[in-house]
Amino acid sequence: MSKIVDVILKEKKYEYIKPFHIAHNISKSVVNIEVSVILESGAKGFGEASPSFRVNGERSETLIHL
Repeated sequence: MSKIVDVILKEKKYEYIKPFHIAHNISKSVVNIEVSVILESGAKGFGEASPSFRVNGERSETLIHL
């Protein structure tokens, strides 16, 4: 099994085509965290975190500093 040699986190802002309405809130954009994991073998894995302060207290600004 390969070891993890690097983890890269990047903030990515997405603008909605139309405003998103939910529970007395309207959003025009969202900031997510793109995650890249690179293994010793050269294999790469990609994912994304979508922090929600109202659900679990996470903010993108906090996650990016991990």
